[in-house]
Amino acid sequence: MKTIAFLNDIHLDETEPLEHGIRPQENWKRLLDHIAHHHVDNIVFGGDIGGKNAYPWFFASLKPWGKNFHLLIGNHDNYDEAIKYYPSVNSELYYAYEDGHVKYIALDSSTSWISTTQLTWLKAELSTPKKILIFIHHPILEVDTPVDRVYPLKNREQVRDLLLTLPNPIHIFCAHYHMSDVQTQHNLTQYITPAASYQIKKQARDIEVDNSNYGYRLISIDEDRINSRIILLNNLN
Repeated sequence: MKTIAFLNDIHLDETEPLEHGIRPQENWKRLLDHIAHHHVDNIVFGGDIGGKNAYPWFFASLKPWGKNFHLLIGNHDNYDEAIKYYPSVNSELYYAYEDGHVKYIALDSSTSWISTTQLTWLKAELSTPKKILIFIHHPILEVDTPVDRVYPLKNREQVRDLLLTLPNPIHIFCAHYHMSDVQTQHNLTQYITPAASYQIKKQARDIEVDNSNYGYRLISIDEDRINSRIILLNNLN
């Protein structure tokens, strides 16, 4: 069995977490310590490292994971800075890899779009009989929450419609909304993971911060069976 820790939205070296009483560096240290006490094979970071001055510290903290660490970038991230630590062969940070039962596809939605070039690449990569795990910062399926109405993936319908043409089950692991959500549409199951910094209330009229907890998702893959669960820790206010 393979276990992946999916973490996202730490927002290091940004003013907003501090305004809400959040200490992102302390959160990050506690999360990595928590993961160290579980049997975890890989870490995938789902985007929004934060300010570029925090990049050296962030990547140094993940150096022990070596090739078992995979990176996505989000709308708060800087591609040129990120590839100094996590090189890319493309002009965007997208790539794919696979094992015996599952194909893993990492997409770059840092501009809030999936580019035409990336969509063409994605269509070719989707040609596989295996189950597919997609990692992306932005959710692809619509969610009834204020963040979705203001900061969605701009061409999500185009991405969704491409994925719906496939017979394979596709599991989408995403971030960006600072909340937990799971929904299914035909062959697609989308899992939004709570942020490593602070949450945003899902059922609210406007964007409203909840600073009580932070967390990550543990994904378990047993041959072609895929399960996951949320791990939440209390913020040290």
